[in-house]
Amino acid sequence: MADRDKEYLMLREEILHLSDIISQTTNFFYAFIAAYVAAMTAFLKDAPDKSDTIYVIFMYIVILPAYLIVLNKAQAMYKIGGYLYVYHEQAGNAAFKWETYNREFSNYCAAEKPSAFHWVQSHMRAYHFPFSLVNITTVLLFAAGTYQNRQNIFSLYEGIKIAIFLLLSSTMFILIREQRKITTNDYIFKWKRLK
Repeated sequence: MADRDKEYLMLREEILHLSDIISQTTNFFYAFIAAYVAAMTAFLKDAPDKSDTIYVIFMYIVILPAYLIVLNKAQAMYKIGGYLYVYHEQAGNAAFKWETYNREFSNYCAAEKPSAFHWVQSHMRAYHFPFSLVNITTVLLFAAGTYQNRQNIFSLYEGIKIAIFLLLSSTMFILIREQRKITTNDYIFKWKRLK
């Protein structure tokens, strides 16, 4: 087997490894959120102030770092995929053409779908969707808790919580909005410019 083929296969293995890390992080994320919600439900049942939204804010201790880990691994996958496409497949040095066929398939699917569906699908990419869903749910939980505690909304404590929550939730929305647009094609363009 030629060195180019070995490199190609080694990098494909790295993509699969990164994909496994994304799956494991997402599974951990689901397990943590489920356990946290169950624990907080049990804890708040007996708490004197059931509407304290500080417990909702604590969810971001895992939401944000887990999403950043997933983004990092996804970008590494895209970077490797772009490299494989430019330096192996497009250069004619590859016995395998996974990235080329994957791009053709994606373009075919994009042409088949109505634009509104394509927009929704871009939000539901496998690694963005759980974080989008949990962020939206967290906003709803925080809003419900704030509404229940509306008589104290102008206190310093509530104001600080609202400011922190708005910062964290909007950071997640902005990250998701910007990162969902990044694909292997972006890295293909960068590798071509470097070449």
